[in-house]
Amino acid sequence: MNNNYYIQKDKINGQTILIDFDKIKGYKVLPKTKKEDEIKVNEIIFINQSFSEKIIKRKINLKINHLLNILKEIEDTDDEAGSENAIRKSLEEAKRLRLAIINNYIKYLGSEYKGLTLKKLEIIIKELRTKLYLTKQKNNILELELEKYFKEPLVPEKKGRRGR
Repeated sequence: MNNNYYIQKDKINGQTILIDFDKIKGYKVLPKTKKEDEIKVNEIIFINQSFSEKIIKRKINLKINHLLNILKEIEDTDDEAGSENAIRKSLEEAKRLRLAIINNYIKYLGSEYKGLTLKKLEIIIKELRTKLYLTKQKNNILELELEKYFKEPLVPEKKGRRGR
């Protein structure tokens, strides 16, 4: 097992301080950017509780705003086939965000913010489910009408000798 340590020389005493990162509790972030000629960072740990809370709140608010924008776009468009797929994807994204809040972020957030955010997500999920249901119903009605249209003969058949 690879243990990482940070050794820092204390400016006041001149003593060496050894910090074990495995024992530090805080909000861990994995950086996504990897550029050439830069220091490679595998993990960042935010120890300050208020700073961690601000980062997580911003992250959650961005995702909720993204879901609300998708919901608004779905209401504006009338394309049934495309909107059904978009609704499904955004519904899964909302469920994933709700689970991430419950599993990962709950210990960093305050109870009031957590409750309000989960209520917002439940409203968004409920709205997406109703949109998905209505879209499915529209598609079923259209399929039945098309099926009925194509099953009817285009030219009426003649009956008997005289075409009655």
